[in-house]
This record gives sequence, structure tokens and C-alpha cells, in this order.
Amino acid sequence: MVRPHVVFSCLFCVLVLTSSAFSQALEPSSFLRGVGKQLEMRLHGEVLDAAGSPAIGVKVVGKLQAPDGFHALDTKVDGHRFEAWVPVNQRTIYWISFKATMHGDEQVAFKQLASFEFRQAAIDGIKLSLQVPKRQVSVTVTDKGKPVAGAKLIVESNEEVHLVTDDNGMARLKLLPEQTLARLTAWTDDYRIGGYGFYGTPSHDPNEDEHVVELSPCRNLKMRFVDQSGAVVPDVDFVLNVASTQPNMPYLGQTKNSRMKTDSKGEAIYCWFPDWKEHHFNADSQSDLWHVDREKEVVDEVAIFKLTRSRKADRKRVTGTVRSTATDLGGFFVSVYSFQGERKHFSEQLSVFTNADGTFSVDVLPDATYCISGNDSKWVTNIIDLIPYQSADARITNPELTLSEGQRVEVQVTTGPDRKPYPNLGVSFHTEHRYSWFEGKEKQNGMGGPSWFATTDSAGRIQTHANVGKLNVSVYSPSWQIRESHDVSMGASTKIALHREVEAKRKVRCQLLLPNGLDAKLEDASITVGSVGGGSQDKQTLKSNPKGNFEFETLASPVGVFASTKDGRAAGMMVFNDQPSGPLTLRRTLEFQGQLVDGDGNPIAGVKVEATARIKGKRNNQTIFFVDPSLDAMRTEATTDQQGQYTIVGLPSEMAVGLRAVMSKAPDKIEHLGEVWSEENESRPPMVGRIGESPAPAMTLSARLQKNLRDSRLLGYPVMVILSDKSNAVTEFVNSNFVNYDLKPEVAAYLQFVVPRDKADLKESDSEFLTDHHWLIPDQGRVFACVLDANGEEVGRLEMDVAESGAEAKAAEFVAKHKPAKLDAQKKWDEAFAEAKRTNRKVWARIGGRYCGPCFLLARWLDDHSQVLEKDYVMLKIDDYAEENGASVAKRLTRGGHFGIPFCVIFDADEKWVIDSDSPLGNIGYPSGYEGSKYLRKMLMATRSSITDAEIEKLVASLAAE
Repeated sequence: MVRPHVVFSCLFCVLVLTSSAFSQALEPSSFLRGVGKQLEMRLHGEVLDAAGSPAIGVKVVGKLQAPDGFHALDTKVDGHRFEAWVPVNQRTIYWISFKATMHGDEQVAFKQLASFEFRQAAIDGIKLSLQVPKRQVSVTVTDKGKPVAGAKLIVESNEEVHLVTDDNGMARLKLLPEQTLARLTAWTDDYRIGGYGFYGTPSHDPNEDEHVVELSPCRNLKMRFVDQSGAVVPDVDFVLNVASTQPNMPYLGQTKNSRMKTDSKGEAIYCWFPDWKEHHFNADSQSDLWHVDREKEVVDEVAIFKLTRSRKADRKRVTGTVRSTATDLGGFFVSVYSFQGERKHFSEQLSVFTNADGTFSVDVLPDATYCISGNDSKWVTNIIDLIPYQSADARITNPELTLSEGQRVEVQVTTGPDRKPYPNLGVSFHTEHRYSWFEGKEKQNGMGGPSWFATTDSAGRIQTHANVGKLNVSVYSPSWQIRESHDVSMGASTKIALHREVEAKRKVRCQLLLPNGLDAKLEDASITVGSVGGGSQDKQTLKSNPKGNFEFETLASPVGVFASTKDGRAAGMMVFNDQPSGPLTLRRTLEFQGQLVDGDGNPIAGVKVEATARIKGKRNNQTIFFVDPSLDAMRTEATTDQQGQYTIVGLPSEMAVGLRAVMSKAPDKIEHLGEVWSEENESRPPMVGRIGESPAPAMTLSARLQKNLRDSRLLGYPVMVILSDKSNAVTEFVNSNFVNYDLKPEVAAYLQFVVPRDKADLKESDSEFLTDHHWLIPDQGRVFACVLDANGEEVGRLEMDVAESGAEAKAAEFVAKHKPAKLDAQKKWDEAFAEAKRTNRKVWARIGGRYCGPCFLLARWLDDHSQVLEKDYVMLKIDDYAEENGASVAKRLTRGGHFGIPFCVIFDADEKWVIDSDSPLGNIGYPSGYEGSKYLRKMLMATRSSITDAEIEKLVASLAAE
């Protein structure tokens, strides 16, 4: 498992980079030796005591952290000076650290360097200033609340510290008060294990000095590794990673027992597998010959992992160059990133340091697009994307980067109402570079560019350097997450201020109340509290006292609180910022019924259905993109019977509840069944969840065309009929010039009607249909296209040989000639509201797009029921992409939010917002299912004037019949 990159505060010391006598008179790149994989970089420095004098008798240990753990560096000490030659190109390096100690651990210094900092540190040298550690952290290991002596413990921060608990079950280590812990893992030789990370839920405060790790008994987990044909694979080195399936539960740390090898039968047994009710686990191959598939199967209590052969043999070595006339070229860190890794849905991150002459070599995958850039403490390069090796013609494109001085960026971080400096906080930086690539015929889009980290000093400041362009700045810590974007300009210092409103935990007191007429006890109610703004990971579980009172401390704002009585008969939630405005009155819980069926409608028995109640939070522009602002408050489950039916009891009302099905033989195979929002007194039918789809019956060409012509009338896109032979050259031409809007944006103005290219795929009625329209499949190498208006009348046709000179230009001219005029969204807006005022109606406005399936479904439904709907509504459709003024008009609907499409808003005739399609579960889009139908009813009831209740019920019922 690749552990997350976490920026930690400097441990035990105050350190700066400085020139020293040890590093004077360095020639350019004299800190390098060797080339390529054998390239080594000399990192050196000196250790000073608290008075700034040379420290004699010190011990210095150097380590590098890689994906497979920590590796010791051969660090030599001469008096108070030290040096280590670091092999920088033999593996990916996350960090390098140097730790100096004197008189045991009474005086300590520590320095951690990220890869982009190596070069400048090699030039300037490293100064370590010894300090006396002032913070002492204790970890107590327990089993059922009783201390466990002799337990082994790993404390992870920016180094791994191995400890053993004493007779009181406690282990201690000395740290600076501002040190941030990352993970605690404890285990015993008699097969007990426990632990947690500080960057997950349930939350633990890394700033606390006392921590408890509770052990769980273990059982054996037998694993079998097979290749794609099912044959067992012996002698595979791997690491097992284990976590609870509780949402966002972090993995246990890796111990020596986690690292295993398959035997001659392709099997291994892990004896420290925690005997929890549920698990999530996976394996990472430590062999360069194999990859482990993420999906696994459990058969007869044996976990079967499938292996995929590595593509190491397919890789091609390419040599790049970094150029500059302003500085020497050696030792620069270059990142080579691709979204197209060896396995589907896996990216790859390569990194390399330049040789003394500025060259670097990497082994790339054929036909993969890579984003390549270099960065340094002071220097940056341009950012490029390219395909280094194209297999079709064995073409190699060697990347070339140009060095320049980075633009200065100054960050000030403060906290609390007095805006105090926030020291020792890790801040990450990422310069955006957006680019596209093709996977087969499909265009993909992504974002690369250099990423790096820095830590605030005692005054809460960071000074760094960046490329010109969009710079994302983010903080990801257990107590605070934030993300902002800033523009870096040439020749100007970019000043960034980050502020955290909450400086210290505040105490919150709450009281629970029962609804009238409900006989239940408030004592020992289960309480979940936590952040619902995405700004922190705070999550706590509590119990109430006999009177229903409870209290907690939190850094979160806003805070979500969920409570459920011990008997599960009442539950409720509230959200507040500073203090709750009153008691939390619970509601009666509900029973929820459903059924699971397969694609053919047959019941599926023995499937576990999980229901997770969530307090929905709102994402804002400062919420970091991978932090969910919602709070998982409660989870319960049921299992389907022989009829595929299940009942979930104790479900809270008026909360978002996510449902998912977990397959018993493939626990990693999850089917999401959607979200529900139940009201206290509603009567709802059982929800039918379908797993798998039956293939839809094939439509005749005539039926397909009639459907396209209807869509043309409703949405304004003319139909383009395309016929061709099935040769690769013609298929590629059609795709590039008439179909793929990524390559030719103009074709987005049409609805493409592509006739099957093989006559064997045509039915007799299809052949007659083509003959009646005088549309014949052309000869080899040729393409036929024609454009139809919304009435099906042909307005232009083209037949051509794709190999003829100027074929692409001829196709482009045809597409442009018949493209409809661009509509003005502002004009449509004005006309709609003028009509609404004239007829005393409201405006039903919606945002839709050409490549949005639900947008077409909604347009057809609105047309089907136009006779009723138009009694009260003037219909207005806006395309924010294709229409003039579309983006600005669309913002009047979204009001700055992000909802997806179709998104609907109903306005009164004076352009005043009345209601939109953003339900408690999010945008209903095309209102399908019970939840969508229910919210559509709400929209209609809130805005209708002439439409009757009976007509509304018919409208809503029609959705289920679609």
C-alpha cells in the first residue's frame, strides 16, 4: 500500500539550510557521481549545539522513505560534520531524513527533505541544531480495557519508531509539542492486533499527549494467488493491508508480519488478521513481475487474489534533457506522470534526477501520454505533455525541459479570532497543467503539473517558488482541510493568506428530547458528532446520561450531531456553527422495505444490504476536493431472503440514507442502490433495486430515425446520417470528422445517425428503409453523409473518398455549411419572461446539453405532458456551452452552485426564484425513482396555479411508467 504523502512538522529541532566550510568551493554538480540508475547525490551538513557551537560526539542516522518502507543511508560522521551519498535513481523516494542525537536522546535534531529539495541541500549543506525534547507522548496498549505488557508498537510520523510496552502497558517517546503523529499500530506474539491512523475516522487528535490502542483477537487468513488463467503462482512477495469497513476507517499499519511470500501452492497464511465482524483488505505485490488485482473473491474462507503480469518488458527507455544557460544542470528532480498505468484505473508516477549534463532516462509505457515537469527549491521548468514512445512506428519523442527561475510565492497562515501565526503546518502546492489523451477512441482529460510541500516557520510563513499559472494551495491535516487557487504572475511576488477560524477546541453541551407519545429511554443513546463542512475530519461517538444530556469538545464548524436511542425507536439530527440553538428533539424511526432482483427481474437471495444515514454537508470553494463534507452518522444492515426482500429497522427520518449491496462471495464488489429520504408519516412502496441489466431490444433503423427526429424537434439539433464501409481507415475518418466532438467541436451541433457498417448487421426491414431513402452503403473507402431538418427533410448530402486530397477539409466544409445558427440565451430568457408576464404564468427554466442522456429524457417527458404543463409554465431551455450568453444566463439558475445537468429552476414572471431541482438528496436531474418523483411533486405543488391535484398525480405516476 502506498501511504499518503503527509507533511510533518520538524521533529526535535530547528533546522535551516546554510553554506558552511564543509560545502565551500563546490564546482557545478560536484555533489553528483555516476549516471542513470547509478547516480548518487552527496548530502552533507553539520550539527550544532544549543549555543551554536560544533557538537562533538554526535550520532547521525540518515534514512530514505520509499513506497516499500524506510531504508538506511550509509551516513559518515567526522566530528560534528556528516555526509551520505544517496542513490537517488534506484527507487522512488518520498523523503530523506537525518537525525542527530547526543547523550542518548537527551538532545536531538531532525531534518526531513522532500525530493525537490535535495539539490539545493546538496549545494548549501544542512545545519542541525540540537534541542532538548520538551514533549512526551505516551501510548497505552489495552485488551478489553486492561493494559498489555510487552506489546510491540510502531509509531509513525515522518519516521517509524519501534517501541515495546512496559508492565503497565505503556510506551513513551519524546517529541516536540508541535510534532504531528500519523499512525499507531500495536500487536503481540500471541496474535492480537490494533491501531489507528490520525488521518481518518473515527478521529483522534494527534496533538494529544496520551493515546490508547485497543487490541483485538486475531484469526488466520488463508490467501491464494492465481494468474488470470487460475493457475497458482508461487514465490510472490507481497504486503497485506487490513482495515475495518467502517466508512473512512484508516488501514492498520504494516508490521514485519504483513510482509509475506506465497509458497509452492501459491498460498500464504496471515496469523494477525483481526477477528472483526467485517474487514476491508488488499494486497500489494512487492515483485516487479506481478500486479495484484484489487477485486478478490472469498471461497470457502480462502481469499483468492488474481495476479496480472507486469508490463516491464513492454517499456521503452527514453532520454530527456533539461536545458539552461543560467545554472548547472545536474541533480534536478523531474516528475513523469501518466494516468495510463499498467493496470486499468491505475496511474503511474515516475521520478528521476538529472545527470550532471542535464540528461535523464525513464522507462515509459508504449502509447501512454505523460505529463513531465521539473522543480527545485528555487528553479522550475516548463510543463509538457507528450507520448514519448509510439509503438505503431516505433517513434521516440525525447522530452526537453527548460529551466527558469521560479516566481516567488509567500504564504502567511493564521488561526483564531486574533489571527495568530500558525507554525509547523504542512502546506501543499500544485501548479495546474490540464491536458488530454486518448484511450482507444475515447478522449480523456486530466490535470498534472509539479506538486510539492513546505512547512510554516515559527511566524506561520512559507516562502517558495512556482511556475507562472494556476497554483493550488491546500492544507490537509486531521483538524483542518482547505484548498484555494491563486494566479502566479511573471515578475510579481504572489502573496497568499490562509486563515483557520477555530483556534482551539470548544466545549459543547446538548440535550435530547423525545417526541410526544413515544415511550423510550434517553440513557445511553448513541451519539455521533463531527464536521459537516469538509474543513476537518473531526468525528466522535458518545453516550448520553439518563437525562439525555451529553457534552463534547470539537474543532469543527459547522458541527453535525446525530442521536439514536438504545432501543432504536427514536433518532434525529441537527447542524450548528458555534452552539446549538436548542435541544435535539428526536423522531420516531421507520422500517424501510426493499427487494433486490437481477437484470431479468429474478430475486437475489443472501445479499447484505447496508444503509448508512448521513448528515449532508455543503462543499464550498475552500473545501479540499477529496474531503467529503458530509458525516456518516449511523449504519445498519439487513440480508435479502429467498424472495430477494429485506427490511431495515430503526431508520431515521428526514435524513439522507445511502443503500448499497455487498456480495457475499466478492466482498469488494459493491452495488450502490441509491439514496433515500424518508419522511416520518409517509407510506412508500418497497424499493426495487436491480443488479445487472438485461440487454435492450435492438431498434430498427426506422424507429431510431423517428426517435432522433423527435429529439431534433425538441432540442434543435439537426440529424446527420452517416454511412460507410467497415474498413479501419474509413471508420477512423468518420470518427475524427463527423462524430468525435473532442476532435471536431463543430459536430456537437448535430445528432449523429450512424448506420451499421456491416450489411450482415442489417435486418430486411432496415435494408428496405435505406432503399426507400436512397441511402446506400458506399463502396470501399468512401463515406456518405446527409443532413436532415427536424421534419426529416434532406437539406444537404456529401459522398466522398476518404483518401482523396483535401478530404478532411471537404468534410469540415460540409459540417460547417449545415450547422444551425447559434442561439442567444439572453434573448430566449427575455422572450420567455415576456410571455410569462403576458399570460400570467411562471417560467420553468432548465440547463441541458447535447451529450447528456437525462437531458433528452426530460425534454421528451416535458413534451409528452406539454398540454398540462403549459397551463402554468413557459418552458425555457439553456445550453450553457453552445449558446451565446449561455454561461452567464445559466448562472442565474445555479446561483454559483454546481449541480450537474439537467438542472431546473421555476421562476415567477418577475424573474424571482421560487424553487429548483436541488432536493435534500441533490439535483434530481431527470426525476426517476421514488425520491425524484416525490420531489417533482413538491416542485409542482409549490408553483402550480391551474394544474389540479389529480393532474399532478398523473404527471408523477407517468415517470414510473417511462
